[in-house]
Amino acid sequence: PPFETLLPLLLWGPPGTGKTTTLVRTIWTIITKNPTAKVLVSAPSNAAANLLCERLSELGIQPDRMLRLMGMSREVASVPMAVQPFTCKDALGNFALPDLEALQKYQVIVCT
Repeated sequence: PPFETLLPLLLWGPPGTGKTTTLVRTIWTIITKNPTAKVLVSAPSNAAANLLCERLSELGIQPDRMLRLMGMSREVASVPMAVQPFTCKDALGNFALPDLEALQKYQVIVCT
């Protein structure tokens, strides 16, 4: 069957089994083969979500195409500098939730 009919995908496994690599390659394949595709990826921890965001950015995904969605109460200083450009902040520099119209513009959203 076409790849699109196999969605959604769930990936689970113990540490060190290649989940991050597999997920990053899968997301990259989806968005390069289908530029209109939208991907919501959720990880079990902030560290895992940040790592996914970093790895995807290393492939060339720009901040206008990917959002790392943060809890609004999270300390900005606790987020790696490489991930910061992919976040949404309010006028005071705190993490914020984009409105629906802004969310729909992203091709990839990474959250916990």
